[in-house]
Amino acid sequence: MPCVYLLEDCEGNGYIGITIDLNRRLWQHKRNSNDTNSKLLIKPFNHVILEEIDDEDDLAFAEQFYIKLYRVLYGNKLLNMMTPLQTNKEYRLINKDGLADYQKEYRLINKDELADYQKEYIRINKDKIAEYQKEKITCECGAIITKSVKARHERSAKHKNFLISKDN
Repeated sequence: MPCVYLLEDCEGNGYIGITIDLNRRLWQHKRNSNDTNSKLLIKPFNHVILEEIDDEDDLAFAEQFYIKLYRVLYGNKLLNMMTPLQTNKEYRLINKDGLADYQKEYRLINKDELADYQKEYIRINKDKIAEYQKEKITCECGAIITKSVKARHERSAKHKNFLISKDN
């Protein structure tokens, strides 16, 4: 029978999932196969059937409902990363602060590797970068500039005065 289930470990972490074969799915969780979120659960864990669903097409909607409900109850202890039917854009918007902290920490930890990657990228693409920087463009204010100085030009008095005159 299709159902929405909850796994809970001894430390109070929870994971909500859906399946059409609960025994097979529990076996998969116990083997740590197939799902990165449930791998974070500490064994042994208990399972609870939250709801049996008659129509398999409604499983994702039911899972979404329970994840949102249990996210309030479990907070960070609910291991489901994304809510089903949630776009990546929605996920990033909801988790903006956590993702920013993660990226900041990642950059600090991997500072040397990132610097090496950037140096290697510049070395490999040196000609393309030089070509891009030399390319001339005409700004809306009439100035002919290279792409490499576009940002600096847009902060210049000439460009700002043009924008002011354009608005009037």
